[in-house]
This record gives sequence, C-alpha cells and structure tokens, in this order.
Amino acid sequence: MKETDFTGLAFEIRWFALFSVKLASRDIEARLAALRPGLSIPQFIALTLLACRPLTLKGLADCMMLTPSSLVPIIDRLESEGLVVRGQDPDDRRRRPLTLTEDARRLLARAPEIDPNDRDCRALQAMGAAKGRQLSRLLREFISQMAGDDRVVEHILSRSPCRNMNGNARAAGHRLQASSANRRARQGAESARKAAQKTAQKTAQKAKEQ
Repeated sequence: MKETDFTGLAFEIRWFALFSVKLASRDIEARLAALRPGLSIPQFIALTLLACRPLTLKGLADCMMLTPSSLVPIIDRLESEGLVVRGQDPDDRRRRPLTLTEDARRLLARAPEIDPNDRDCRALQAMGAAKGRQLSRLLREFISQMAGDDRVVEHILSRSPCRNMNGNARAAGHRLQASSANRRARQGAESARKAAQKTAQKTAQKAKEQ
C-alpha cells in the first residue's frame, strides 16, 4: 500500500483554508465599504464582540487571539471614529472596559457577520446540508489535533459571548468532551500497561542474574 503523503495533504489544506478566508473576507469588506468606508475586518470583529458585553483590552485581545499591544491601534482608531469608548470600573481603577457607542450599534444592525449571499453560505447550500455538517465535523477534529487541545474548538464556537450555539453545535461539543475523556482513559490504561510490563521485565531480569 502506498504511504500517504501527509506533507502534500497539509500543503493543500493550508492553501485551501487561506483561499477560503480570502474569499469570505471579500464579502465582508464589500459590505463594510458600502456602510462605513475605511472600517477594516479586525475593527469589525472587535465591534461585534463588544456588542455582546463590555470587555477590557486584554479580554478582547483574548477573544480575537491577538496580543493586547497589537489590538491598541485598532481600538484607538475605533475610538477616534466615535464607535468605542473607554470606560472606568468604579471598583477597580486599573480596569477600563471598552463599550460601544450608539453609532456603533446602529452600524452593526446594518452589517451582519454572515449574509445568505456570502460565498461560503452559497457554497454550503450547493454542497448540501449533509456535506456541510461533515465538513464542519472534520474541521473541528482537524483544529483540535493541530492545537493539541479540544478546548480550542469550544473557544472558537463561543468566540462571541452573545452567539447562541444551536443544538447541533452543543451536541457536537458534548461528543467532543466525551471523546476527549475516552482518549485520556485509554492513554492512562496504556501507560499503566507499559509500566506493568517494564516492572515484569525488570523482575525477570533480576531473576536471571541471580
């Protein structure tokens, strides 16, 4: 049987992923350009997250998987545009939660994250629901393996604090947790078996030496 070329597969998947993100970004950029010229996708993502609840700079950076220092110019621009304000926590002077202005909320009301006419939505419609769900399951498993942590998928699904996961997503999360627990149990049993085998080998070796 021919050995699978995983480097070739990884190369293809990496470029497919980059290309799909680029195509999806064009739809979002076109929507933003029509509503608010100059508003970038990172700025838009920051606004959608802050629409759910106020977040500190560090909390927002964690949600966006960025460093706080790289997020500062994004927030500075949004603040100068009158879309974000830095608040003050009365219980902690060091904590300055970021909140949206009414102008920002009106903007978001006219700019959905996902539109039925977006390329990814139309592609999924053409593929059919069954293939779409299969693709989602495979991507979740793929990302979990890349990160080495099943919790990364849960973090992605809950990236937006106010996004409600549907029943399928919740069920998938439960299955993922169960799968992780089963895998840890198998790994523990395998470690115990190997330890017992090594002990038996050492005992046998000592008996031979005597």
